[in-house]
Amino acid sequence: MNIKVAIAQKPPVLLDLEASINQAVETINEVADEGAQLVVFPEAFLPGYPTWIWRLRPGGDITLGNEIHTKLRNHAVNIANGDLDRICEAATKNNLVVVMGMNEIDSEFSGTTLFNTVVVIGFNGAILNRHRKMMPTNPERMVWGFGDLAMPVASELLILLLVGSVA
Repeated sequence: MNIKVAIAQKPPVLLDLEASINQAVETINEVADEGAQLVVFPEAFLPGYPTWIWRLRPGGDITLGNEIHTKLRNHAVNIANGDLDRICEAATKNNLVVVMGMNEIDSEFSGTTLFNTVVVIGFNGAILNRHRKMMPTNPERMVWGFGDLAMPVASELLILLLVGSVA
C-alpha cells in the first residue's frame, strides 16, 4: 500500500489563529490537488511556535512576555469550541488525513492552561487522536502545561490510519 504524504512547510501567521487556519486550509487543498493522502503540519503551527521564549529574559522582559503570552492564549485553539471545524471540513472534502500541531487551550479543563498539542484528523473529519506534549522543555514550561495520556498511543493510531477512519 502506497501513501502519498505531504509535509507542510509554509509558516503560520504568528499569533493570528484565523489567518493561520486559512493558511492551513489553503495548504490542505493544495496538497490534495497533488494527490496527497496525508498532510503533516509542524509543531505549534496554530497560531505559531512561541519562539520568544528562547529570547526574552526571565524577569527583565516580564511585561513584554505577559503581553505576548496573553495574545497567544487569546489565539490558541479551543477544540471544544469548534476552532478546528474548518480544518476537519477540509480533511473530509479532500479525503485526506491531517496531522496538525497547535497551541491548545482546553476550556473544559481550566480555560487558562496552554498545551503543545498535535491532533490527527481522519478522512471523515473526525479527530482520531489528540496528544499533548508530556514534558515541555525548560523554557517551554513558561508557555505550556504538562500533557496527559488521554488519547490512544501511536501504535493504535497507526492501525487507525492503515484501516481507515472510525466514525
